[in-house]
Amino acid sequence: MLDPDVRRTLAAGLPQLKRFDWMLGTWSARNVEELPSGTSRDLGLNTYVFAYTMKKHWFFGADGKARDEFYITYDPFVNRYILIRLEGNPTYGIWTSPDGWRGNRIVFSGVFTVAVGRLYQRRLTIIHKDARDFGIYDEEQLPNGTWSADDAVELTKQE
Repeated sequence: MLDPDVRRTLAAGLPQLKRFDWMLGTWSARNVEELPSGTSRDLGLNTYVFAYTMKKHWFFGADGKARDEFYITYDPFVNRYILIRLEGNPTYGIWTSPDGWRGNRIVFSGVFTVAVGRLYQRRLTIIHKDARDFGIYDEEQLPNGTWSADDAVELTKQE
């Protein structure tokens, strides 16, 4: 990285990640999986922790069951938020958010999500409800172009 503009940009930090500061800390969570039948299955209670990592260039979140990890950053070279999600079954994906935060929500989407060997079109939305509550909602795009809920995590800040 000999280009001084690139070095200066990377050294300056990522002020856009400050939009996630309210997520810092430990959260109680209820995980719900949406089933193809239109019903849902409660996956029970869990705990999530969110913190900065990699010299504050990434925002990291993980559940307490080692099944769900999030890495969020902002790429100043393409002007968009990036989300990498890893799940234990194995499922993984890379999404971007070209629009960033719109009010209290940010929507990530991408075509590179793989679950048990199958490529999906996915959308993940984070909604900041208030100082103590937020949700993470995952959807899959169906062949007809509509979106179907896949799972939801409702989080409440621990004292």
